Amino acid sequence: MAEVTPGRLPDDDILRAVELHLSGRGTQTSLSAPGAARITWHSILDGEVVRSLETRSEAPREKPGRVDLSDLPEYTDLAGHDIPPPSDPAARETLELVRRGSVRQRTCACGNGRWRCQLCQGSKRRRCEPTRPCTACSGTDPCVRCHGTGRPQGRPPANRGARTSDERVDCVRCDKPAAACPACLGRGTAKCPDCAGKGSVTCEDCGGKGTVEHAACGGTGSLTTWTGAVVERRGDKEPVRMPEQRPPVLVRQRAEGAGRWAEAVLDEGGKLPADLDPAHVAALTPRLARRDGEVARRVVLRHLPLARVEVPADPDRVFYVFPGRTAEIEVFPYLSPQRIRHVLTLGSAAVGLVLLGLFLVLTLTR
Repeated sequence: MAEVTPGRLPDDDILRAVELHLSGRGTQTSLSAPGAARITWHSILDGEVVRSLETRSEAPREKPGRVDLSDLPEYTDLAGHDIPPPSDPAARETLELVRRGSVRQRTCACGNGRWRCQLCQGSKRRRCEPTRPCTACSGTDPCVRCHGTGRPQGRPPANRGARTSDERVDCVRCDKPAAACPACLGRGTAKCPDCAGKGSVTCEDCGGKGTVEHAACGGTGSLTTWTGAVVERRGDKEPVRMPEQRPPVLVRQRAEGAGRWAEAVLDEGGKLPADLDPAHVAALTPRLARRDGEVARRVVLRHLPLARVEVPADPDRVFYVFPGRTAEIEVFPYLSPQRIRHVLTLGSAAVGLVLLGLFLVLTLTR
C-alpha cells in the first residue's frame, strides 16, 4: 500500500470508491492495475488571517484647568511598555497613557482667566460709521434740485419727468418743495441704526467689559501639562483562498453541500492543522510571518481534500472524490475536457446548420 500523505485520502480508498461508483452503473472494472487510473489533487482551502496591528505615538499635551489624570495608565519607556493583547484581533481600540512624573500644574499667562478683547482692544466699544447711504434713494439724487449738496443746480433735467408731492418732500438742505427723498429729506444719508449716529456701539464680543474668557485656559487661569502617549490598534483581515483556480462550479457546489470540511481556529502561536494538505501548508506558511506592529492574530481555516481521478477506459468523464458528510467517501462524476470540447463542437455545428437553413428559407422566399 502506498504511503498516505497527511490531509489526503489514501489512493487505494479513492480508487475503490470510484470502482464501486462504476459498478453501480453496470461497469465492472479494476483500477488498481498500473495505468488504469490517474489521481491528481485539487484540495480547497478557505479562510482568513485576522491581525491586530498597533502603532504608538508620544507628544507633549496641555489642557485648561486642573485635570485629573489618575485614571490613565502610566509608563516609563513607551516602546517597552507591556500592554495585554486584545481579546478580539479584529477590533479597533485607542488607549491613552501618561508618562510617569510628567504631569505639571501651572498658572496661565492671563493670570485670572480673562484676556483683552481683540475686537475692541479693551475699549469696551467698537467704532461704527455714524451715517450710512439712504436705503430709499441709495444716495442717488436725494434732491432732484440740489442733488444733496444744498445748493440748487438749476432746473431738473428734462428726462426726470414730473414729480408729484406724494413722491418727493421738501428738501431740508435747499428748501425746494416736493424735490427731496422722503426717507432722508435730501441729505442722501441716514443715521446708522446700530449706533444712532454716535459713531460707536457696545462691543458684541466682550459685551462691553473689555475682556473675554481666555480660550487657552478655558477661563480657569491655570493649565495642566504632561507627556502623553496614544496606542492605536486596528484589525486587518487577509482572505485565504487556495487554489486561485477553483474546480468547476458544479463540483464546488456538490463539495460545499456534501463534503466533510475540516475547520480550525488558531490563535497567536497556534500550529497549522496536521491534516492540512501539504501544498496548502507550503503556500500558507510564508503568509503567516509576523508583520510590523502585529500584537495579536486569529487564523480561521476550512479545508477539504479533493482528488480528481481520470480513467482512460472512461474518457468522457472524470471523477471528483472527497470525504462526505453522510457517506465515508463521495464520488462526483463530471464531463472530461475532451467530452466538453466535443459537445461544444456539436453545438456549434448544430447552430451553423440552423443558421444555414434560415438563410436558404429566406433566399427561396424572396
